[in-house]
Amino acid sequence: MKSIYDQRYRWMMRLLVDARRNAGYTQARVARMVGWPRTMLSQLETCQRRLDILEACTLCRLYGIRLSRL
Repeated sequence: MKSIYDQRYRWMMRLLVDARRNAGYTQARVARMVGWPRTMLSQLETCQRRLDILEACTLCRLYGIRLSRL
């Protein structure tokens, strides 16, 4: 089974979405800040694309949360 279908992965992505919203950022703003297409962030958040560790580090740093929280 692919990890994007695992409930733990979906839970982790919900944490990142909540962190983005709590930081007051839209998908478009985050995408501009990190240099990604907005569609890429959308696909990550909806578990259509798998998040790698470097992308996770980038988002955690931007949202002001520790990677270990995930």
